[in-house]
Amino acid sequence: RQVWSRWLNKPVEVDPQILVMYGHTAPITRVRFSSDGLRIISGSLDASVRVWDAFSGEIIATVRAHLLPVLAVGFIPGHSAQDERGAVNSADWRAISASRDKTLKLWDLQSGQELRRYKGHIGRVLCLAIAQWTEYEEGTGDPIQKTYVATGSWDRSCKIWDLDSGSLLHELGGKPDRNTCPNSEGHENAVTDCCFSPDGSVLATGSDDETLRLWNLFTGEEIKVLEGHDNGITSVDYAANGEYILTASLDATLKLWDVSSESGGT
Repeated sequence: RQVWSRWLNKPVEVDPQILVMYGHTAPITRVRFSSDGLRIISGSLDASVRVWDAFSGEIIATVRAHLLPVLAVGFIPGHSAQDERGAVNSADWRAISASRDKTLKLWDLQSGQELRRYKGHIGRVLCLAIAQWTEYEEGTGDPIQKTYVATGSWDRSCKIWDLDSGSLLHELGGKPDRNTCPNSEGHENAVTDCCFSPDGSVLATGSDDETLRLWNLFTGEEIKVLEGHDNGITSVDYAANGEYILTASLDATLKLWDVSSESGGT
């Protein structure tokens, strides 16, 4: 790859590969940056979670997370600070992992300790998404930072959890006797990916049933169903402005959806 050098006033060859990181003993299923970009987390079919320094590529922490492969991971956003030397220290020292063993686990990455386990899915957990929301305490008006985690599963359901209390807020779809959505039966096949809107108020889910669905985080209601793919959806992502969603599919297409309008078409 060539880039223009202002100093040499000509194009120069640049190797875009900065680091190669080794440590996992089986294929890696998911990677994520920390909120400040200082660290990387990875999950693997070797059932472990590893945290890497994003600049040196060194392994900072290894957690033997699950008995079966790890299928999704994410940092819980914290607040970075400077030490006495002025160096920036990332505060994303909690992470979440989802596995083929049907569980979701919260970890303290410094100690490797499991802080909480979330059970409820009856199929492998394929994806997760994290949202943070500021609520205000009644009476005092003091702000309270709430963190919610959504999980999608082979069991056709999407669950939304209160991270710190461990309570299940909503079970969207899945078995009819467990579905808490007041206006929908949910996806008809596995939930393969999920993503919160930038403000955290809406959850988007993609599925092997070829549909994209939007859900209200607080009420658990289905907002809309978007159809157009000819095969299962593999990936879902919100644009930073919250007005568009991008989906990828096994039908070999990407679709961009305008979710700011009532129709929500491509």
